[in-house]
Amino acid sequence: ENEEPTLSTKTVGRKRKSTTPVASTTTKRTRSTTTPQTAPATNTRLKQPSTTDESSSPA
Repeated sequence: ENEEPTLSTKTVGRKRKSTTPVASTTTKRTRSTTTPQTAPATNTRLKQPSTTDESSSPA
C-alpha cells in the first residue's frame, strides 16, 4: 500500500518535470519560427542602409 502512493508521487514529479522541458521545446519552436522571419527582415534592413556591410556579408 505504501508503494502505491510513492509511485504516484514519482509519476507526478516526472509529469511536472516533463512539462518544463516541453514548455522550453515549445518556446524554442516558436523562437525558431520567429528567427527565420526576423533574420530575412533584419538582413534586408541592414543591406539597404549599409552598403559597406553588403560587401562584408558575402565575404
